[in-house]
Amino acid sequence: MGAGRGRLAREVRRAQPECARALHYVLVERSAALQDEQREALELEPADEALGPFTQLATDDTPIPLTGSGPVFVALDELPALEITGVVLANELLDNLPFGIAQWDGARWHEVRVGVAGSELTEILVPAEEVDARALSAITEGAAIAVGARAPDSARDR
Repeated sequence: MGAGRGRLAREVRRAQPECARALHYVLVERSAALQDEQREALELEPADEALGPFTQLATDDTPIPLTGSGPVFVALDELPALEITGVVLANELLDNLPFGIAQWDGARWHEVRVGVAGSELTEILVPAEEVDARALSAITEGAAIAVGARAPDSARDR
Protein backbone atom coordinates (compact mmCIF):
# COMPACT_ATOMS: atom_id res chain seq x y z
CA MET A 1 0.00 0.00 0.00
CA GLY A 2 1.44 3.38 -0.96
CA ALA A 3 4.19 1.66 -2.96
CA GLY A 4 5.60 4.87 -4.44
CA ARG A 5 8.38 4.21 -6.94
CA GLY A 6 8.66 0.55 -5.87
CA ARG A 7 11.86 0.93 -3.86
CA LEU A 8 10.77 -1.45 -1.09
CA ALA A 9 9.76 -4.05 -3.70
CA ARG A 10 13.17 -3.73 -5.37
CA GLU A 11 14.91 -4.18 -2.01
CA VAL A 12 12.80 -7.24 -1.18
CA ARG A 13 13.69 -8.73 -4.58
CA ARG A 14 17.38 -7.90 -4.08
CA ALA A 15 17.37 -9.50 -0.60
CA GLN A 16 16.18 -12.81 -2.08
CA PRO A 17 14.17 -13.89 0.98
CA GLU A 18 13.60 -17.57 1.66
CA CYS A 19 9.92 -17.09 0.77
CA ALA A 20 10.77 -15.69 -2.70
CA ARG A 21 9.42 -18.69 -4.64
CA ALA A 22 5.99 -18.22 -3.04
CA LEU A 23 6.05 -14.41 -3.01
CA HIS A 24 3.18 -12.57 -4.72
CA TYR A 25 4.14 -8.91 -4.25
CA VAL A 26 1.34 -6.48 -5.14
CA LEU A 27 2.35 -2.83 -5.31
CA VAL A 28 -0.66 -0.60 -4.68
CA GLU A 29 -0.12 2.99 -5.81
CA ARG A 30 -2.71 5.52 -7.01
CA SER A 31 -0.27 7.91 -8.70
CA ALA A 32 0.04 7.18 -12.43
CA ALA A 33 3.47 8.85 -12.53
CA LEU A 34 4.77 6.62 -9.74
CA GLN A 35 3.24 3.56 -11.41
CA ASP A 36 5.24 4.47 -14.54
CA GLU A 37 8.43 4.54 -12.46
CA GLN A 38 7.56 1.12 -11.01
CA ARG A 39 7.25 -0.30 -14.53
CA GLU A 40 10.69 1.07 -15.40
CA ALA A 41 12.32 -0.38 -12.29
CA LEU A 42 10.59 -3.76 -11.94
CA GLU A 43 9.49 -6.55 -14.21
CA LEU A 44 5.76 -6.49 -13.52
CA GLU A 45 3.39 -9.33 -14.32
CA PRO A 46 -0.30 -9.02 -15.26
CA ALA A 47 -2.55 -8.65 -12.20
CA ASP A 48 -4.13 -12.08 -12.59
CA GLU A 49 -0.65 -13.64 -12.32
CA ALA A 50 -0.07 -12.22 -8.84
CA LEU A 51 -3.64 -12.37 -7.61
CA GLY A 52 -4.20 -15.97 -8.59
CA PRO A 53 -4.45 -18.76 -6.02
CA PHE A 54 -2.02 -18.68 -3.12
CA THR A 55 -2.85 -22.25 -2.19
CA GLN A 56 -4.25 -25.31 -3.89
CA LEU A 57 -6.29 -28.04 -2.26
CA ALA A 58 -5.06 -31.59 -1.87
CA THR A 59 -7.44 -34.47 -2.50
CA ASP A 60 -8.48 -34.35 1.18
CA ASP A 61 -9.21 -30.58 0.91
CA THR A 62 -6.18 -29.54 2.99
CA PRO A 63 -4.46 -26.42 1.63
CA ILE A 64 -1.06 -26.83 0.00
CA PRO A 65 0.92 -23.57 -0.36
CA LEU A 66 1.96 -22.86 -3.93
CA THR A 67 5.70 -22.42 -4.16
CA GLY A 68 5.75 -21.33 -7.79
CA SER A 69 8.67 -19.65 -9.44
CA GLY A 70 8.29 -16.33 -7.64
CA PRO A 71 8.74 -13.71 -6.72
CA VAL A 72 5.90 -12.28 -8.82
CA PHE A 73 5.45 -8.49 -8.85
CA VAL A 74 2.33 -6.67 -10.03
CA ALA A 75 1.17 -3.05 -9.74
CA LEU A 76 -2.40 -1.88 -9.12
CA ASP A 77 -3.97 1.48 -8.36
CA GLU A 78 -6.11 0.01 -5.57
CA LEU A 79 -6.25 -3.19 -3.58
CA PRO A 80 -9.10 -5.40 -4.79
CA ALA A 81 -11.61 -6.76 -2.31
CA LEU A 82 -10.23 -10.29 -2.13
CA GLU A 83 -9.91 -12.63 0.79
CA ILE A 84 -6.29 -13.71 0.99
CA THR A 85 -3.93 -15.22 3.47
CA GLY A 86 -0.85 -13.06 3.53
CA VAL A 87 0.76 -9.90 4.78
CA VAL A 88 -0.03 -6.28 3.93
CA LEU A 89 2.93 -3.91 4.13
CA ALA A 90 2.00 -0.27 4.38
CA ASN A 91 5.46 1.27 4.36
CA GLU A 92 5.27 4.80 5.78
CA LEU A 93 1.50 4.95 5.25
CA LEU A 94 0.67 5.63 8.89
CA ASP A 95 3.43 8.26 9.04
CA ASN A 96 1.40 10.35 6.62
CA LEU A 97 -1.95 10.27 8.38
CA PRO A 98 -2.75 13.43 10.34
CA PHE A 99 -3.66 12.21 13.80
CA GLY A 100 -2.27 12.37 17.27
CA ILE A 101 -2.50 9.74 19.95
CA ALA A 102 -4.44 10.21 23.16
CA GLN A 103 -4.18 8.14 26.32
CA TRP A 104 -6.79 7.78 29.09
CA ASP A 105 -5.51 8.00 32.70
CA GLY A 106 -8.79 7.03 34.34
CA ALA A 107 -9.97 10.62 34.77
CA ARG A 108 -9.01 12.52 31.64
CA TRP A 109 -7.44 12.28 28.19
CA HIS A 110 -3.77 13.15 27.62
CA GLU A 111 -1.95 13.77 24.36
CA VAL A 112 1.01 11.45 23.79
CA ARG A 113 4.00 13.45 22.60
CA VAL A 114 7.62 12.63 21.86
CA GLY A 115 10.27 14.12 24.11
CA VAL A 116 13.97 13.71 24.75
CA ALA A 117 15.43 12.24 27.93
CA GLY A 118 19.20 12.46 27.73
CA SER A 119 20.06 10.94 24.36
CA GLU A 120 16.87 8.86 24.13
CA LEU A 121 13.46 9.63 22.66
CA THR A 122 10.64 9.08 25.13
CA GLU A 123 6.89 9.53 25.37
CA ILE A 124 5.50 12.44 27.35
CA LEU A 125 1.86 12.74 28.39
CA VAL A 126 0.37 16.24 28.48
CA PRO A 127 -3.27 17.07 29.23
CA ALA A 128 -5.26 17.06 25.98
CA GLU A 129 -6.57 20.40 24.84
CA GLU A 130 -10.20 20.89 25.83
CA VAL A 131 -11.55 20.57 22.27
CA ASP A 132 -9.74 17.25 21.83
CA ALA A 133 -10.77 15.94 25.26
CA ARG A 134 -14.43 16.76 24.54
CA ALA A 135 -14.32 15.02 21.16
CA LEU A 136 -12.66 11.91 22.59
CA SER A 137 -15.11 11.80 25.50
CA ALA A 138 -18.05 12.09 23.09
CA ILE A 139 -16.73 9.19 21.00
CA THR A 140 -16.15 6.97 24.03
CA GLU A 141 -19.21 8.01 26.04
CA GLY A 142 -20.71 5.08 27.91
CA ALA A 143 -17.75 2.79 27.19
CA ALA A 144 -15.62 1.25 29.91
CA ILE A 145 -12.16 2.58 29.11
CA ALA A 146 -9.17 0.91 30.72
CA VAL A 147 -6.50 3.09 32.28
CA GLY A 148 -3.73 3.42 29.69
CA ALA A 149 -6.07 2.85 26.73
CA ARG A 150 -5.06 4.78 23.63
CA ALA A 151 -7.08 6.25 20.81
CA PRO A 152 -6.36 8.26 17.66
CA ASP A 153 -6.95 11.96 18.24
CA SER A 154 -8.11 13.51 15.00
CA ALA A 155 -10.38 16.22 16.37
CA ARG A 156 -8.33 19.03 14.83
CA ASP A 157 -6.20 19.43 11.74
CA ARG A 158 -2.60 19.00 12.79
